[in-house]
Amino acid sequence: MRKYLIVCISIFSLAMQAQTQVKSQPKQIAPAPTYIGKMWKINSIEEFGVVKKPSTKTKNDMLQLNAGNSFVIRMDSVEVTGKYTRSGKSLVLKTENAQMYYLTVLKDIADTLIIQCKNPDLITSTLKYTP
Repeated sequence: MRKYLIVCISIFSLAMQAQTQVKSQPKQIAPAPTYIGKMWKINSIEEFGVVKKPSTKTKNDMLQLNAGNSFVIRMDSVEVTGKYTRSGKSLVLKTENAQMYYLTVLKDIADTLIIQCKNPDLITSTLKYTP
């Protein structure tokens, strides 16, 4: 009976130790990328391996991603707005008329933003922007 009582007390004390709470670390918020909040103007466009300077139709194209997950983009001189989501280097832009653009940030430094873009027709372009 005494051995049985010692075994029960041992099991009970192990169970109590197993239930101690571990303090969780405060969640670190990743800093916003440097391209957020800037207006980026198109510098060059690469499609099908051919790099071109902006044409008269695209010379005023721009991209602006705002801190509140809204965006403004001008493509072929037509301005479009909407909301975006970001996960790592991937961005998904959803326009107000529900068109989706899938972007991957290839380079993000102070004076250059290079993104790869899949438009709704699934054509991939590499776009180089400067502030």
